Amino acid sequence: MSINVLQIMGCTSDQYSSMERYLVEKARVLAERRNRLVVVYENAPQSGQFVNDLVGAGGKLYRMKMKGYLDFRYYANLKKLISKEGANIVHVYFAPTSHWVSIYLTICSFRNVVRTAPNLPSAFIKERKRIRLFFERYFAFRHRLLAIFVKRIICRSGAVQSQFLRFGVPSHKLKVVAGGVDTRVYRYSQGLRKKVRMELGISDNAFVIGAFCRLVRTKRIDQLIKSFRHLQNGERNYRLLVVGEGSEFGALKQLATSLSIDDSTIFLGRRENVTDLYSALDVFCSSSYAEGMSNSMLEAMASELPIIASDISPNRELIEDGNGGYLINFDNPDELKRCIELISDAETWKEMGVYNRHKVIREYSLQSRIEKELALYAEVIS
Repeated sequence: MSINVLQIMGCTSDQYSSMERYLVEKARVLAERRNRLVVVYENAPQSGQFVNDLVGAGGKLYRMKMKGYLDFRYYANLKKLISKEGANIVHVYFAPTSHWVSIYLTICSFRNVVRTAPNLPSAFIKERKRIRLFFERYFAFRHRLLAIFVKRIICRSGAVQSQFLRFGVPSHKLKVVAGGVDTRVYRYSQGLRKKVRMELGISDNAFVIGAFCRLVRTKRIDQLIKSFRHLQNGERNYRLLVVGEGSEFGALKQLATSLSIDDSTIFLGRRENVTDLYSALDVFCSSSYAEGMSNSMLEAMASELPIIASDISPNRELIEDGNGGYLINFDNPDELKRCIELISDAETWKEMGVYNRHKVIREYSLQSRIEKELALYAEVIS
């Protein structure tokens, strides 16, 4: 069966991380089976190595940015691209582009559309009780309506699927395909640990906490910084390494300065390739209150790192409290301090890291993710 996939990433590609590696491996697998992957990004990817690897694996890359739901030029170019590349599956990724593309293609009688839901559908529901009730009803109606325009919704975790079901989306539309990470690339290296720490000016005896993500409100890096402030009262040398860009970048740097921890907090901004940085860490933190399944957490687990993450349902699927790390409430700074003290023991640190890597190899391999997606495509086409 021919499976020619047009995958529309409604986002930019600013580094060479798990998302890009997933696309490269997917292109390779499809090409080996005489099929094709065509990727559409909103920008020209920042990593030239990613572009070379994708094309070398047999994939194709286009740049198309939607300028709003009435961007008819975008729709016309999309239709031409589907015809030109002979695509019989369109896989849309990230809203709102994914929603408008799905609706347009349905109107044009192209029905083989699959959408990935990378985040919890409730991620943007307001917290206040009266407003929350209104938004829950609105989002429930919205997601039931949007489900009409796709054959399948790929849920990044069981938690994402559960919320869609709660909103009334039909179960036959939903398929859980968990995230996957290339464990050949993401792995611990003592040599890289020394090299990266030397480059960043971090001493060998420092205990380094890392957070790699988009710097936006949902990631709650401000809470992580406030909790990190409480670690500075002891004698140990702690460092916080924040990697990423976003709308909160300036405010977070200002916060670190106001708390007088700017000398121990390192903001690296955007990095084309973060693979080597994991080896420099002692623990990885994810303070987000909304995830589907965090690629960064999977990368850190594959790199043999203990994890301290917010206690939300998707993270409970990855982290077994007390084994590979801890699930905490970042609003309480004492919880981070307590967990860091437990992980500081060298034997515990090693055991947790090895446990996490084995779990990723066993349950969240990149190859498993791709095979599940290809099986889903075949089901949709047939």
